[in-house]
Amino acid sequence: MAEITLQAFVAHHLEHIRSMADQPYEEAATDFLRAAKREAAMTEAEKTEQRLATYVAFARKQEMAQRRAEALRDVRFLPGSTDKRQARALAVHATGNRPFTPRQVDVAATLAWRYRNRLPADLVPAEPIRGTA
Repeated sequence: MAEITLQAFVAHHLEHIRSMADQPYEEAATDFLRAAKREAAMTEAEKTEQRLATYVAFARKQEMAQRRAEALRDVRFLPGSTDKRQARALAVHATGNRPFTPRQVDVAATLAWRYRNRLPADLVPAEPIRGTA
């Protein structure tokens, strides 16, 4: 496989960024170059540490989503409630070996906030999730 130069890599991705971004080309280029320099400056140990921190955070979110889904299984909802359907779907998903998607993690947190009076305090988020009432 041919080795790509940094300039070719940056040029290719800047074109991609410009086609997608709402921000001006120069601003997108500056942001991208800053990120590329930061990535290049990281040592292999720092990269490994960053990946490990990402995995740990992912595992914690998955565990919390699973606990919330299992707790929501026992909550009583109004008949025909969308929340009831979502909670039951999460509970079924929790019994499998597949990880939750990021959206499912958010739904579990949102439902835990909505029904916080019926769940153990350690399962309730500290604050509402993105504009939920």
